[in-house]
This record gives sequence, C-alpha cells and structure tokens, in this order.
Amino acid sequence: MTAPIRTSAVLAVGNEVLCGDVINTNAAYIASRLERLGVRCVCHSVIPDEADTVVSEVKRLSEAADLVVTIGGLGPTQDDITKNSVAEALGRELRYDPATHDAIERFFSSRGQSVSINNERQCWQIEGSVLIENDNGTAPGSLIQTPDVTVAMFPGPPDELIPMFEDHFIPLITSRVEKTTFEKVFIVYGLPESALEAEIRDKIILSEAESLNTYIDDGAVRLVLTVTGPDLKECETRAEDTSCRLRELFGDALAEGSEDQLLERIGRLLKERGITLATAESLTGGLLAGEITKIPGISSVFRGGAVTYVNEIKHLVTGVTEQTLEKEGAVSASCALQMACGAAKVFGAGAALSTTGVAGPSMSEGKKVGTVYIGIFFEGKTEVLENNYIGTREKIRRKTVMDALNLLRRYLENS
Repeated sequence: MTAPIRTSAVLAVGNEVLCGDVINTNAAYIASRLERLGVRCVCHSVIPDEADTVVSEVKRLSEAADLVVTIGGLGPTQDDITKNSVAEALGRELRYDPATHDAIERFFSSRGQSVSINNERQCWQIEGSVLIENDNGTAPGSLIQTPDVTVAMFPGPPDELIPMFEDHFIPLITSRVEKTTFEKVFIVYGLPESALEAEIRDKIILSEAESLNTYIDDGAVRLVLTVTGPDLKECETRAEDTSCRLRELFGDALAEGSEDQLLERIGRLLKERGITLATAESLTGGLLAGEITKIPGISSVFRGGAVTYVNEIKHLVTGVTEQTLEKEGAVSASCALQMACGAAKVFGAGAALSTTGVAGPSMSEGKKVGTVYIGIFFEGKTEVLENNYIGTREKIRRKTVMDALNLLRRYLENS
C-alpha cells in the first residue's frame, strides 16, 4: 500500500536563489497549494548548486517529511545537478528515457528548432520515477517513490512549474492525501492588523479544524480562513458559518476574495447593472485607473480617467472651482467631491472616483503626509472619505487605491 502524504518540505537549489538575485516565489506557491490539499509544510530550504550539499539535504528532509519537493537544477547545463544528486541520495541509478527524448524533440520541433546536445542530458531519469510533463519547457519533472519518502522534482521557472504542479502533479498525489482543506480569503479595510486581531480573538470562536490568519497588504489586511476535515462539503459548511460571523463583525469593511477577486467582482457588478465608471486622480497619478483596467472586458463600462496633478488641471478638466482651490486647497473634501462629480460629467459616467492628498515626503498646503481624500459620485449620490495614512509614499498611494476600490464595491453591492 502506498504511504499517505501528510507533511512536506520544499527544497530550492540554486546560487541565484540563495544570494537573493531570484526571489523564491515558488516555495510560497508550493507550500500554500499543498496546505490547501491538507499537506502541512514543515520546512523551506535553500541551498547552493553543490552536489554534496544537495545529497545531504535531500537525506535530511526525507527524514523530516513524507514529501520532498525540489525546485531547480533540471536544465541542460553542467550546473544543473539536482537529478544526479537526488538519485545518489535515494540510492537509485539514472536510466535513459526515450519518452523524455520524444517530449523534448516535440517541444523544439513545434518551434522550428532542433534538439541540442546539451538537452540530451535531460533525457536521463531516475530509475522507477514517474514523469511529470512540462508543457512549457524542456525540463520534465519526476516523481520518485521509496518506502520512506516521496520526492518530486520541478524546474525553476514559475511559468513551467505551476502548470506542471496543477495539471500533472496534483492528480498523481490526491489519492494519497487523507484530509481535505477548504480556504476562503477576505480583505478588511480601515483597521490596523493589531486591532483586527483583537476583534477576532475576542469575538470569533474557531473550532480545532479552523485557522484564521492575518496578513498585511499594502492597502488593507488580508484574512485567510482555512478549514480542514475528511469531507469537502463539511469544510465548506463550517467555513460559511465562520464567514457569517466575520460579516456581522466587520460589516462593509469586509470584502470577500483576494484583490484580484475584488476587481473581478467590481467589474461584474458594473456590467450587470450597466453602470459606467470614470476616475480623476491627483496623488495616485493613474494607479487607480491602472488597477481598474486590469479587469478583463472592463472597456465596456470604464469610460476613462484623468490625472489632474496640478490645480490648473483640476480646474480645467474636472471643474474644481478656483474658490475651492484658493480657500480650502487641493487637499480637501470639497476638492475631492468636485473632482468626482466633474469626472462623471466630463466622461459621461454614472459613477466616478477621485483621489487627492499628500503622499509625501513633505507636507503640502499645511496638511501632514498621509492626509488623503477619496471622493465618489454614484448615480447622483456623493461621499468623501478622509483618511490619515501612515507609511512610505508608495504605501500611502497604494492604500488610497485600495480604499477607493472598496468604496466603489460598497456602493455597487448596496445599490
């Protein structure tokens, strides 16, 4: 009987990762993905391209986890030593694999190229291994099962690793995972992480099967609710119960889904309700419009945006009155309101967002760094949010964008 997989360790091989030239996003992806399958990650390790080091580290991790996932070192060059080192660590031989050769040959021929001599090195596989197909490169992965450990090897480029992991690797191990994990993501706006954690600790009671972790994003706090159990439906039901309590606790400050999902929701609601959108930005300098245009198909409802960075353009483009600019200043609620209303009028939109404020590094108009006003015009209704952010110039700009998007989400969901 094949042993169950309960724990994992991730091993990245490469001098470029060890010295920081390449950020190890692969390890985060793999650990998170396995965690959602119910496999707990017990270790991340990064080591240089040294055969002896790879051999000893594979042996060490094999004693610590049921599954060891290696990243990198499967290419055609001399410093790609992962496969040989893993074979030595497991006491296995390398065998020439015609199927791997055929796959590499198809990859090159489809691009009008021929296989090089170096690529022949990639056709040698560890005896007893199962091929993990690479549809986007020449370096196939492999899965090796021993009585003590399972080792899975992947190439380093994320655009190769992730499709291999999702399409070919997960189906190979799903039957060996004993538990099911269900995950829900939320974003909470307007509360610092410490205050949010205190609210959760005092008012949300979790079962032993649940965990609720907080992560600081640029513009908000991300909550990740994870429920583990033997049955997916049971996990989903338990997660929904806790989600209801979170909605009651945080109200409109809570948005379900990641940032990408938030954008998708905004786009879907705008399209469903036939509401067009425009933007007028000062301190964010087009960042808000840039986020909105990430939404596929948003051109059907997003009319356009204006970067009104100086007072003259605020007046000429969005109609902010000279009186407002002289008496209250560009960093004011009145200016933000007139910018939003002006953008809606100029672009012929049913809704508009505006941003104005002080991102730093120094004060402006007597207003301290972090003073920000976000305006909205929504089908005749208007509102202005005043915020006092803390952080770098870029963090203040990013927080402004996130809070503006959340303001729009609230109006769309409650209209």
